[in-house]
Amino acid sequence: MALHFDGGAIRQEDFLTGFERDEDVVGRPVDIAQGPDGAIYVSDDYAGVIYRIGYDNIKVSADADDAGAQTGTPDPLAHIKADDIAAFAANGATLFAANGCAACHIAAAAPEGTQVKVLENLSSRYSVEALMALLQTPPSPMPSFDLTPDERQDLAVFLLSREAD
Repeated sequence: MALHFDGGAIRQEDFLTGFERDEDVVGRPVDIAQGPDGAIYVSDDYAGVIYRIGYDNIKVSADADDAGAQTGTPDPLAHIKADDIAAFAANGATLFAANGCAACHIAAAAPEGTQVKVLENLSSRYSVEALMALLQTPPSPMPSFDLTPDERQDLAVFLLSREAD
């Protein structure tokens, strides 16, 4: 909420919204900090992102977004040989199934009443290493699984490669 002081009255307005879509949670703001440029940074541990909010003469640069739109997002699997991608992704698919990940991430497999967190656009937000780190210390409400580094790599490659399907 934002509070606006109008003389002696205080008026409140929505300030940062959009964390629910069709009654499903799609984000959860957790902490805020003000940057040296005056912008406000809001961390979201559900979506795994940090939002930058500018005001007045604080410009929120569109350069990064424009660059991504013009040149495309780098392929996070580009540094892995195609044969290795196939092998890692096959192992990752087995881990995805064995750990019941579909129950939370695939609507058709989710029990009724489950809030599904659809895994989409991961390759525009994560590298293999960043996704491995997320799997090692998952944000709430994602459960933690005892995976080896190789298993985290396989699952990360599976998740990133399935977007190309």
